[in-house]
Amino acid sequence: MFIPSTLSSYKIISSNVHYRGFVQSPNIIETATIEKSHARLCGAIKQVAVDHDFSFVNITKSIRLASSVEFMHGPLDWDHFNKRGYHVLSDHLAKLFLQQEKKVRVDDCYY
Repeated sequence: MFIPSTLSSYKIISSNVHYRGFVQSPNIIETATIEKSHARLCGAIKQVAVDHDFSFVNITKSIRLASSVEFMHGPLDWDHFNKRGYHVLSDHLAKLFLQQEKKVRVDDCYY
């Protein structure tokens, strides 16, 4: 299962974004770089799954849809899902487990 990073979970309208890193210096990245990084990481994980005949599930679309109306992270911990974020994740997983099909599933790496 591929879960998008915090920054990949939201539609960012600015060309640059400031994020909190491990070092206290300013961390600014171009929004386009976030999308490229998302695609690269997602593709690498998908390839490992395909090589081993595993299913690959990408929940980016569900998270981004939900994040268009409310935050999926914070306010106590902006690096991890909040209650709503975990509900979206668990709802997505529940739908997968309730499907009767037993075949290998391979999602695309959409952003």
